[in-house]
Amino acid sequence: MAVAAGYDQRVAELSGRVSQLQQQLRLGRAAQLEQLRARLEALVTRLATVRRTFHSEFRPLQQELASARQRVEATRVGRRADVDGQQKQLQSIDRRLQEAFQEMGAPMSSCPENKSWG
Repeated sequence: MAVAAGYDQRVAELSGRVSQLQQQLRLGRAAQLEQLRARLEALVTRLATVRRTFHSEFRPLQQELASARQRVEATRVGRRADVDGQQKQLQSIDRRLQEAFQEMGAPMSSCPENKSWG
């Protein structure tokens, strides 16, 4: 019977030790999960801060870029209109010169400087 009592006592000791280890494991896991949760919250907070900073710093730059693009496009269109107007003026001058030479009786083809602007 002494062997059975020693056996039962050993089983009880091992059972208690297993229970302790299980409790420590649960506590360890809970602590790890809490640390991970805290890290995740810190990352979420940091991400939100970075997003706010990004928007506050880059939104004005985006608006400035859009404004600059509009100004460049307006300048390009204006210059194109100026060039078109100048070409029309040159064509008009060329036409009037041709008419003037024809009225004078001298064909334009006889002038060595004859150049068409059109």
